Amino acid sequence: MCEGIGFGGVVPATVGVPASSVLDVLVPGSDCDPLVSPFDSAGPMVAKSRLIARHKLAKRAFMAVSCGLVSNETLVLIDLENVCGLPQLTPHIAIRAAEELARTLGPDLGGCTAVAAGVSNERAAKRAARRLGAQCLLGRGVDGADRALLGIGWSWLKASTSRVPEHSPRLVLCTGDHAFCDLAYAVRSVGGDVIVCARRRCLSKRLRANCTGAVILAPE
Repeated sequence: MCEGIGFGGVVPATVGVPASSVLDVLVPGSDCDPLVSPFDSAGPMVAKSRLIARHKLAKRAFMAVSCGLVSNETLVLIDLENVCGLPQLTPHIAIRAAEELARTLGPDLGGCTAVAAGVSNERAAKRAARRLGAQCLLGRGVDGADRALLGIGWSWLKASTSRVPEHSPRLVLCTGDHAFCDLAYAVRSVGGDVIVCARRRCLSKRLRANCTGAVILAPE
């Protein structure tokens, strides 16, 4: 389940919609092509209708989860497992990483921050999100956390480019995963800044090349 954590605690990401559907579809900058599962053998027409239905649910879920994020000119996306450099996290490890990010990022953190992790790290992700005052997303399946953050990122970029902001969009990626290369390139292509904050061993060279600046976290 995908949940939003605000300052008041845990709240459902959306009402009457399976919030986990937000994690099943990657929304690029336009009104998107959903990811096609290679394991769907029900036939092309059935598969297409299923994808359309999932896509509609996902768009509604994205609106609910990202309503407090897409109106900001600065967005911070945190892949907790990448920041910690571990596939399995304890609340103690997550809190330690959150405090390190709070010291490192300072003013960039706030209501425009999203933290994501796999469902197996739910307790750790919620603790870190509360410490940072951030939204919390729980990803299911392979690269679920990445897909959840990318959905928020593309929605934010689309909202940013649909208005005339006082300042250029600014994206802070607390992950070194190469999956964020296209989003970073898209933000830079509209004149925005992209800062990557990651540990050196977890930082993709391609992602670093697509960012305007980098903050290298100390080794664990």
